[in-house]
Amino acid sequence: MSKIIVHIGLPKTATTTLQKEFFPNLDSEEILYAGIYQPRSVNQRNLYKELYKTIITGVGIKKVQGLIEKVFKEGRDVLISEESIVVSEKAANWREKISNLYKILQPFEHQLLVSVREPVSASFSYYVELYHNFRKLNKNFVDLVLQEESMEIFHYKTFFTYLFQYFNEQDITVLKFEDIITNSTIEAIDIDNFDYSIARNVKIKKHNAKKAGSGVVYQEHSSKIPLLKNFKNVFQKLGLFELIEGSFFEKTLKKFYNKFYSVEVNRQFKVEKPDEDKFIVLRNALKEETQYLKRNFNIVY
Repeated sequence: MSKIIVHIGLPKTATTTLQKEFFPNLDSEEILYAGIYQPRSVNQRNLYKELYKTIITGVGIKKVQGLIEKVFKEGRDVLISEESIVVSEKAANWREKISNLYKILQPFEHQLLVSVREPVSASFSYYVELYHNFRKLNKNFVDLVLQEESMEIFHYKTFFTYLFQYFNEQDITVLKFEDIITNSTIEAIDIDNFDYSIARNVKIKKHNAKKAGSGVVYQEHSSKIPLLKNFKNVFQKLGLFELIEGSFFEKTLKKFYNKFYSVEVNRQFKVEKPDEDKFIVLRNALKEETQYLKRNFNIVY
């Protein structure tokens, strides 16, 4: 019986390594790896696009289930990896995304892969990765980790307690970050009659390493900035929008406008590393999280 396997992260637990060096090598006659592919700029499979859109909106569940069933009819399992499933954003927070994921997977045999890391180091790495967003909150690192909803994914007792409201414990496999980067996780992915030798010799490489100086970490961030804010407003000011509205010319011109009237800006943020005493405060505050991993999954930090 075919099954769908979804790796939901967590972020900063070697997810890019898995998506670039490991998961694509599992794609075969037995299993369809539907994404994410790295780098993210490459074209992703339609199944992934539709599934993630539904995870965010909760709309289109039947359509996504139909796409999964189509692969099952070919006699293949489905594997998807996307750590953004547990990343809170404006459209949906991590709890809403988990709920929508369950609604999609409920009719099928399924397995969740959850990769974890020591919570303080994971939180700081995540903080650096999204510093361009976190800095706008005007909170120090300790308060962010302890108070922000988006950081709750590293509060493992909170996170897994919520996960278990939807998914059975036997359907969740927890992977340790250190095992991933030493290539010790292959057999944890339970696929019947699959030849793991396809991926066993994959060499794991380090990705997303950050430049570091004395007491600081440097984070690169790219974003597209529109040179002219709004297509419609610009042409209304010129008195031309009414002439082209609804026409083929409008659609063509809009594509041209969107492509050429924005610029990609690369910025480098200098992130100050907290003093060691701040890390000690956090390790004490999150001690229950590491104990939870040990009690429930035999993962020791």
